[in-house]
Amino acid sequence: MQVYRGTVTAGLGKAGVLGFPTLNIPLADRELSGIFAGTVAFDGQTYNAALYADQERKILEAHLLNFEGEIREGEIEITPLKKIREKEIFDNYELLKSAIEKDVQEITRFFEETT
Repeated sequence: MQVYRGTVTAGLGKAGVLGFPTLNIPLADRELSGIFAGTVAFDGQTYNAALYADQERKILEAHLLNFEGEIREGEIEITPLKKIREKEIFDNYELLKSAIEKDVQEITRFFEETT
């Protein structure tokens, strides 16, 4: 798959409130959409991540798995590896959080099976 490079930009903060903080970069690719298992590289390290390509906001979000810390700026590379599902609209934050939890579990299993 394609590698997306960009400078970390501030998002709306909704994912962080739900317990899934993200790194965000602008998304120019009009074809990429939905939820993916992928990797994020910066500072010489590569991390497994849950990705969300949001065509409405033209942003690619990455929630790093098993990462402690905060990154607010800098250049990163995001590589989608496997599509999990398309975007869905949820009636409330509880349903959204539950869906994200399921996505993260599936993405974690994907990485466990590929290593």
